[in-house]
Formats: sequence, C-alpha cells, structure tokens
Amino acid sequence: MGFLKRVSERKGKEIIKEMIHARVGGNEPARGQKTIHASDLTKEKPAYCPRAVRLMEISDPPKKRPSQFLPVATAITFNEGRDKQARLNNDWLVDAMWGSWKCRVCDFLIDWALNPRCLCPKCGNKLWVYVEPRIIDHISKTSGGIDAIVDVGKEKLHIVECKIMKADQFKTLLAPLSEHRV
Repeated sequence: MGFLKRVSERKGKEIIKEMIHARVGGNEPARGQKTIHASDLTKEKPAYCPRAVRLMEISDPPKKRPSQFLPVATAITFNEGRDKQARLNNDWLVDAMWGSWKCRVCDFLIDWALNPRCLCPKCGNKLWVYVEPRIIDHISKTSGGIDAIVDVGKEKLHIVECKIMKADQFKTLLAPLSEHRV
C-alpha cells in the first residue's frame, strides 16, 4: 500500500494529464520535400511555396523544411483520427474494403484486392492490414492518400475520406471540407 499512499499524498491532482503532456505533441519533423502532398497545397498557414522548397533543395548545403510544433490536443486528435480510420479499414468494413493489403507478420503485399481472406503465401499467417492507396497526379506529381475505397454493393466503388469532428460541426456538414474537394 506504500505506492497508493505516495500517489495520494501528491499535491498535484493531474498526474496522468502531466504524463500525457510530457509524451505527446511537441516538435514534429517536417515531411520530406521530394513528394508534394495534396494536403500541403491546401494548408493556409504556412502556405505552400514551391519556390521556397526548390531554393531549399538547391542551397549548399541543402536545407530541410523546419519542424512544426504540434500542441498536445492536436496530436491526440490526429492520433484519434488515425485510430478511427484503422478501425474502419481493418474492422468495421474490412469485408468491403478495396486496396492493398500487407501481412502484419512478414510485410508481404497484395497490391489491389478486396480484403484477402486467404493465408499469406509467404509466411502462412492470416493477419492482413489495409494499406491506404496513394494517387499521384501525372502533371504536378502531387500525391494524395485515399482513406478508404469501399464496395457498397453498387456498380462503382465509393471513395471515403475519414474525418473526426465535433458532433455539432458534423450536423451542419453538407459536403466534403474544401481542402478535400480541392
């Protein structure tokens, strides 16, 4: 019981919150400059500047984009979004999901298929994880990820963009957010 007594004697009441703040958020390294991500082009701050990226590439020595500070709440929100997307891809709609599938054991990749229900031909396991398809514009070379491609039982597959947001924001949502339409 010594441990419980020590914790209960602590003056601060938010020890778990402090632990999370010490581990989550902070400076996040910038993405590499070789691939232009569609989300980079729609950010308002800092606005994407291809000239600045090119100048950094050709400077001697080459410079990298600066890291960005990610507040704890934002980092947790991003993590929750990734967790929800993984649930959608690998649990909730796994039987209707189209895309690439990677074996969690040996990294064997099936490129384009409905969820494989077979054993991995390389290691014999059946632990598949969905790999988000990436598209690249052939003119600008801009890259974008598709969160999910779902067979809804109609002639065409449905492309899904996963987003988490407050319930009141979702109620008033009439169309995809502008950064996803662009």
